[in-house]
Amino acid sequence: FQFLNGARFLDRFEAMRRLSEKNSPLLPSISTAALKDPHWVIRSSAIEELQGKMLPDLQSILQKLVLQDPNSEVRAAALLKLADYDAAKALEIATTALKTDSAYNVLAIGLEILHQNNPQAGVEAAARLEKEKSEDILLSISEIYKQSTDSIHVGFFENNLRKLSAFNAILFIANYQEFA
Repeated sequence: FQFLNGARFLDRFEAMRRLSEKNSPLLPSISTAALKDPHWVIRSSAIEELQGKMLPDLQSILQKLVLQDPNSEVRAAALLKLADYDAAKALEIATTALKTDSAYNVLAIGLEILHQNNPQAGVEAAARLEKEKSEDILLSISEIYKQSTDSIHVGFFENNLRKLSAFNAILFIANYQEFA
């Protein structure tokens, strides 16, 4: 009741969180409504709550969110969730997102999905994104290149080693170490 009738963000967010904690049977129907909520945090949270709870029209909802949601966090979460349920459709949507989306977090996830399903295409897409300055993109590229035995990628690691900060730098260095 509180989720469907709450006018304020916090009312709806709290109601959804409590339903999730109690594993309520109402959660699937609330999740459907939450995926259409005006606030991006609620939409993103609803996507995360779908763990193991497949709704009948979930794939079409997730596709629409990936391609049309105004918030990149929602688009990225929807793409990841879509990959859990339908790898082929996620690959198709990820390929589209790599061409049309400008958000680095969505591009990074799209790149990873592309590489998982088509390693050669993933390496080619990664090479096209090497000049990007985003830590998300650089880290995704390092994840792809660490699996390669091609020494051509050494330059990528050396050129970008100092461009990452905090935990991303540690992950990047670990990927470089694994590559070498």
